[in-house]
Amino acid sequence: VGSRLLEEVRDAIGSRALLSVSVLPFAAGEMPLQSYNTTLCLSRVAAEADASILFSNDEMLALCARRAAPRTGSVARPVDVAATKVGVADLNAAIAESLAGLLLP
Repeated sequence: VGSRLLEEVRDAIGSRALLSVSVLPFAAGEMPLQSYNTTLCLSRVAAEADASILFSNDEMLALCARRAAPRTGSVARPVDVAATKVGVADLNAAIAESLAGLLLP
């Protein structure tokens, strides 16, 4: 769906610069073909977009867990980070914060 939408936007805006932001799925996914689907989709994104920003769900999860662990009042040890509960809203907020820092002056 995302790559098809990107094609439609490219047709609508013509030669203007187009930036794509994508989030890669977790490495240990539920679908056996998710790596194949990701590769096919990213090849279309590379063909249509002038620039692309990729976020890894695994890396963002680790970042959010490290951020949340010190809130417990202890030093962030690996055990604390692993036990930290991180939700989808936390992942989305971290990605939005990263994009804001990158794209806004």
